[in-house]
This record gives sequence, structure tokens and C-alpha cells, in this order.
Amino acid sequence: YQEASEYFTQILESDPDNAQAHFNLGMLYKHFLEQPDKAPEHFRKTLEDKELSQMTRERAEQELKD
Repeated sequence: YQEASEYFTQILESDPDNAQAHFNLGMLYKHFLEQPDKAPEHFRKTLEDKELSQMTRERAEQELKD
């Protein structure tokens, strides 16, 4: 999981608005890396994407509520 988080962080360095990378980092931080305090900022950033799929939008919103 740590390697995956590093990969998504690298993506965000070159593409800071990449909603999918933000979503995946949020999921990793919240559910796998025991750093849930870092997840909300990534889920909020995910929701800024106006072209985000409805399924991903709903999941990010749910993750913010839980």
C-alpha cells in the first residue's frame, strides 16, 4: 500500500488536479495506511472534478461522511 501511495503522490506532483489519484490516495490513507486524517483532503479534491463519474462522486461523498 505504501508503494501505491507513493505512485499516486508522484502523479499528483505532475497533475495536481487528478481526481482519480486523489480518490485512490484517500482510500489508501483511510482504509489501508492507518492515516485517516489525511483522507478527507483527497476526497474533497476528488469532488472538485466536474467530469467525475457519478459512482466515484457518490463514493467520495460517502467516505467523507463515514
